[in-house]
Amino acid sequence: MRPMTITEKVALQQVILPVLASAPAGRLKHLGSAFVVATLGRQALFMTAAHVVREAVRLEGRRSKHHSTTPPEFLTSKDTKELLQMVNLYVNYRENETKGHLANIAHIYINGPSDIALMAAEFGPDIPENVLFISKLAIDSSPPKIGIPIIAAGYGDSKMDLSTDSNTGLGKARFKHKLDYRHGNVIESLGRNDPSFRFGPGFRIDTAISSGMSGGPVLNKNYGDQIVACGINASDISLIDSSENSGSGVRATCHALWPAMAITIEHAKIDSVEGPARFLELVKRGFVSDLGNPTEHINDVPEPGVKEFSISWT
Repeated sequence: MRPMTITEKVALQQVILPVLASAPAGRLKHLGSAFVVATLGRQALFMTAAHVVREAVRLEGRRSKHHSTTPPEFLTSKDTKELLQMVNLYVNYRENETKGHLANIAHIYINGPSDIALMAAEFGPDIPENVLFISKLAIDSSPPKIGIPIIAAGYGDSKMDLSTDSNTGLGKARFKHKLDYRHGNVIESLGRNDPSFRFGPGFRIDTAISSGMSGGPVLNKNYGDQIVACGINASDISLIDSSENSGSGVRATCHALWPAMAITIEHAKIDSVEGPARFLELVKRGFVSDLGNPTEHINDVPEPGVKEFSISWT
């Protein structure tokens, strides 16, 4: 396999981005990763793991609305919203090899108890007008099959270097990050009888997932040169002799994508009309490229406004 060119690396860093938070003390903190699934110029819709967002809730000193003992009825989908009061969330967008920009996370949408979140990001007025979200990842929302070759992608083991300017006394933060690509295979499907099921259907892979990779995409290598996400990095186990927050691959768990179809995006704009719409509707309209053809397999998603319902993949 030939090494990627700088242009190819930058292109991937424009669709797979690190998620950062400005904590109440003013320091930036790396929470995880996310990937673009729909673009609209200065705005984009991202997919990530919900626990990445809920970490920002913890930074505010508030309890998450979803207790760790949430019952395992993932088929009962409940619309929820996380409203941050003191912490600001961003994705770090790479314009080119040397220049990056922070885009503000304006809205967050989650269907509990699933661990999938959608985030709407936009560039602020301080970012040059020529900076746009230009690319997105295709997805395959069908349940991944055992044995398919994958790549777990995300920003693992990143570091934030803090320093103080001796002349001005102002603090500086430099975020050091690298987009990791870890090759492996799907080795196990997670269903209703599995203890991990409380977060929804998923699967396990045989490659490590570090903490900063949470929320990043699992890429299906069967699509060749086309980059297609078939899952979301969720969790792993760190061994005692490993570096802090580094995954071991012993229990690398990922989320299937199809439960995201039920999430309501309240600020969607379709046919020049802004209002709530299910993620499935964005797929039907072609805003999201889904090679899994969910409209043929998920037929019981109600209109926005219904707060609790059941869905399934058939």
